[in-house]
Amino acid sequence: MRIQRLSLQLRDARSCSHSLYELNRQIRSATAPWALSTWEHIPSKGRLQEAGAPQTRHIIALGKKAIPLLIACLPDETATKESVMDFLPTTTVGDIAFFYLCDLFTDSTWQHSTIDGVVTFQTVAAESPGSPAWNAWYTFVEKRSRRYLRNAWTRKWKEDGSSIVWDEKEQCFKIARPAH
Repeated sequence: MRIQRLSLQLRDARSCSHSLYELNRQIRSATAPWALSTWEHIPSKGRLQEAGAPQTRHIIALGKKAIPLLIACLPDETATKESVMDFLPTTTVGDIAFFYLCDLFTDSTWQHSTIDGVVTFQTVAAESPGSPAWNAWYTFVEKRSRRYLRNAWTRKWKEDGSSIVWDEKEQCFKIARPAH
């Protein structure tokens, strides 16, 4: 059982490493290779797309090509040097990927997810009512697993990936529904 678990962790790490390589290849900054584990603090200012961090601009510039790359990083437990998010004592590559996916699929009111059938902040909070966000997050990951997160997001990507569009007005991704 332990060998099987280690094998799955290695496969997950390779998948995320490949995704990080792809992100790096597609959006090299002028100063350094881009990797989630090397990021510095991201200011809290609503959704991540409003914080103006350089790494966020890179992700948005990729468009929906960033989504499967972020999904592949969800199981990655590589810790950042310091916590890059306010209110979290520590952060991992998987944490960052999850926060980006959630924010990139949240409307401009910050209240409504624009995607269903995946794990979002609302899902996490609902399982730990009254708990601080960071505690709810760590509890959820411990209870459900990072692979569970990735599987839910992967399933949705396979179902609706071709219908996902960037809404310039709302500054978020949405699933384009056919007009009736």
